[in-house]
Amino acid sequence: MKASKAHQGMKLLFLFILGVFFSGPGQAAWPLPEGLFRNASNADMTANAAIVAFSVRPDDQFASTSEASAYYKLIFTISGKDTLNVWQLRYSGPAMTDAQLEQIWTGQNLLRKLRNDSRPERDLFYSMLISLVWNDSRAMASFLKRYAKHFETNKELINPAKAKLVESYKHYLQAIKQNKELKNELDSPLNLKTAEDRSLVQELMTQGVYNRSRYVALQQKNGDFFWKLDLDNGEAWFTNEEKHFISLQLSMNRAILAMQAGNYLLFDGIHELPKDLGLKYAQDGTGADYRIRLLSLETSANKNNRLEKLIEGYRKILATRPNTEARPTLAAFSFLY
Repeated sequence: MKASKAHQGMKLLFLFILGVFFSGPGQAAWPLPEGLFRNASNADMTANAAIVAFSVRPDDQFASTSEASAYYKLIFTISGKDTLNVWQLRYSGPAMTDAQLEQIWTGQNLLRKLRNDSRPERDLFYSMLISLVWNDSRAMASFLKRYAKHFETNKELINPAKAKLVESYKHYLQAIKQNKELKNELDSPLNLKTAEDRSLVQELMTQGVYNRSRYVALQQKNGDFFWKLDLDNGEAWFTNEEKHFISLQLSMNRAILAMQAGNYLLFDGIHELPKDLGLKYAQDGTGADYRIRLLSLETSANKNNRLEKLIEGYRKILATRPNTEARPTLAAFSFLY
């Protein structure tokens, strides 16, 4: 569906404002805490559906011998106004054929569900996948506001005086766009009459729309530079240039939660994801340590509810199978639904 002329006009107006206010020196040089979890060097997701396949295996001394490796597909779709939904399919083998399908779980409005989740390791896993696949930091910001002692969102770091100036200029442009005669009557917020007011505006123009976080620092390790996010009860690390997520560790009461990313690979010719994710959750000395290997990423348009129909077909496959005692009990992974 083509955008209306009014919508296109508003988009151009918004881009113009971005050029005026966000192109100053240092605007993008120092990252915001929330921005570090956007996987910002990745290409933007233009499709409204994505399928991520991955395998899971227990790792190291925390592994229970009763747990076996498993294979999953997460089918993400966006509906309405940025509402992220997911179907989780579990398979018994790496080919992930219909015959190997074992289980389907549905998560409507995944962001809202994660905000109410009681398991921090599960909240972290899905929030990080949303960050990596969709370049969307909302879930990670929500997670860190719950479990980190100090994490600043973009909203908390906004420069109120600069934000007010941006809003005033936006209203000014909208007014003169609707009535060109007003251009001779209204004063532009960027070109006020008195020298004192113009000086204040010029000072604001040199400032960022967001204040710099004191918890983000560029640090050198083994001859290389990395971005470190100090969370008081933990820390997160990112590469310097690409700002790829490297690791996160949090101490919560008597629990430790950690995630580490492996090398980043180009999965579908466009989007980069880490090949592996290590996830550890331990409380009072006992817990679980897992290795998640990302196997593939597919993006597509979910036209005419194509994926909903696909899932319905999968449900019919499961429903027609005989319910025998010989079927194996599915291993439970605490970080998965």
